[in-house]
Amino acid sequence: MAVLVDEHKQWLDGNLPIVNGKVFVGTQGNNPTTGYPDAPVNLITIYSDRELTTAITNPQATDADGRTVNKIWIPDVEYSLVVWDSDDVQKYISLNEGKKAGELKVSDIAELKTTEGDYDGQFSYVAGYYSTGDGGGGDFYWAASSTETADDGMIVQVTGVTTGRWKRPEGEINAFHYGATGDGVDSGARIIAYIQSLPAGGEAVFLGNNGETYNSTIQLTHTTSFKLVGIGSPKLTFNIVSSTTDCIDFPWSVGKPDNNGIENITIDAQDTGQDVIVMRGINWKVKGLVILNAGRDGFSVQTNETQSWFVENFSIRDMEIDTCGRNGLAFHLRLKLAGSFINEGYLSNVEIRDCGNNGTGTEIKFIVPENTYPACKIANIYFNKGNIDQRIAARTEPYCIMIDKDSGVTNGATVELIKFDSWVLENTTATIAGSSAFYIDTGCDNIPQWDIDRVVLAGGISNTFQGTSFKRLWFKDVSGRSQFGDSGTIALASTTANQLVVTESGNDGDAGISIITANNKLASLFFGDLDDGDVAGFIYSHTANQIQVKVSGSNKMLVDTDGSLLPVTSGTPALGSPTARFGNGHMHRLSLTDGISAPATVLGQAYIYVDTTDGDLKIKFGDGVIKTITTDV
Repeated sequence: MAVLVDEHKQWLDGNLPIVNGKVFVGTQGNNPTTGYPDAPVNLITIYSDRELTTAITNPQATDADGRTVNKIWIPDVEYSLVVWDSDDVQKYISLNEGKKAGELKVSDIAELKTTEGDYDGQFSYVAGYYSTGDGGGGDFYWAASSTETADDGMIVQVTGVTTGRWKRPEGEINAFHYGATGDGVDSGARIIAYIQSLPAGGEAVFLGNNGETYNSTIQLTHTTSFKLVGIGSPKLTFNIVSSTTDCIDFPWSVGKPDNNGIENITIDAQDTGQDVIVMRGINWKVKGLVILNAGRDGFSVQTNETQSWFVENFSIRDMEIDTCGRNGLAFHLRLKLAGSFINEGYLSNVEIRDCGNNGTGTEIKFIVPENTYPACKIANIYFNKGNIDQRIAARTEPYCIMIDKDSGVTNGATVELIKFDSWVLENTTATIAGSSAFYIDTGCDNIPQWDIDRVVLAGGISNTFQGTSFKRLWFKDVSGRSQFGDSGTIALASTTANQLVVTESGNDGDAGISIITANNKLASLFFGDLDDGDVAGFIYSHTANQIQVKVSGSNKMLVDTDGSLLPVTSGTPALGSPTARFGNGHMHRLSLTDGISAPATVLGQAYIYVDTTDGDLKIKFGDGVIKTITTDV
């Protein structure tokens, strides 16, 4: 019978893979490196195929992951094995691999379930989980007094035997050892058995060196924290029937709420289920994650409806989310108890695109609870380097980044100290009417501070910002104005009396405007090109290169290019009034209209004028007396 040396074995030197090493296979009980390379005496012929027709080099080289570059098939179960590193230093030796003296040999787990051990400690070699060489076999030993619950991975119970279990020795375990096939066929039950066998914070390892795809029709979760770790390029797909069931639910574990995580895995929900990933707890990390085709949200960071706790100290690096029914990345403060929060997060190299396929949703959304919950907050989250591409135009929330609420009015919950640094926000398909890079929903009225630094609007985005009630909004180096013409980059909702509208922010790469008021109140300040019908107070027009003052939508006064202060149309607008007077005046020269009728007498005021009757310069006092200052001769 041909036997496959475990193709999924990763040879390590400490925690690092042995790259460009050598794997020797020899006769049982003998060192296969004896006499190598000149005259090896103990090497056996190894093959790349089950039929043992194609011989390959012995020893076999290891690749960048520390695995042999070819599958190794041998004619007998018993063999010896030695591994050298790239410097020909021995890192592993076993002269009795496979079946050993006094041991059993079975073909698969099903056969193991029919084979009772003869004595405590007896070993049995299993050639594969379902078939020889499928990666799920390995060594087991008989624990004669064990009554542990079988999981058909680490612990196997013989059918009909109450006492006694086959157990795997501790070592490198992966999903194959629990019966996951990696061929796209549903393995959900075996994957969940694997995950739920883990201790708190344990790792479920998925191999992906040969294009493995693991499929599940059920939710993956655990009662305690766990991690999903990919080696190579594994893919995890879902076919969840219920639209209210999340694909992967990382729990809050009472007493041990930390150490959830995902690393180096592609997850394709295939438009099924609810959220692809729901993440909770503290001290969790995500790295190298790709999420595809979410039924609802791609990645949801949540507190819990019924427990008083928080999400804190987390990081997401190198994550890609593509195509979601609703939101790409959601921060959901669902817990309706005072003091709950999502806090201290760091995100880097995140790409999100094509969200809102179900008609609503945004690429990044912050969701705060209804009604009044003092001290509830989403805070201190730093978004470093990322890209958002809206792409979906037919949706009711055409925004890249949004603050929303469950229902009602928030009053107490806050979203504060959020920073976006070096992000590109765009729509590569078409301009979406009313779209905004940042949007705050009506009623989310407690937003203390956001910093938006080095953000590029690459196209198709109408506004940089829409919303209300910011105490401090810092824009620095926001560029991309030419991508959407002269439309406003910041637009606050017209329903609020106190609003700040800044257009074409950072056009020269400098901090353009800084406004500080005692009560955070600003009646109306506009920078940009506005139509004459807009009601505004103070406008800079870059097309006319003028500062203009508007009243009731019409220009009344402007500062021209030479610094002159002029009324927009000819007339006699007053400079001051009897009750609102200027103090000392200092001018280069005073110009008066040559020839006017004597002004009316006004008690307490004197007028200087050029009399139209004789051309003389005169003064008329408040008692009606007129004196000639000088004559026109």
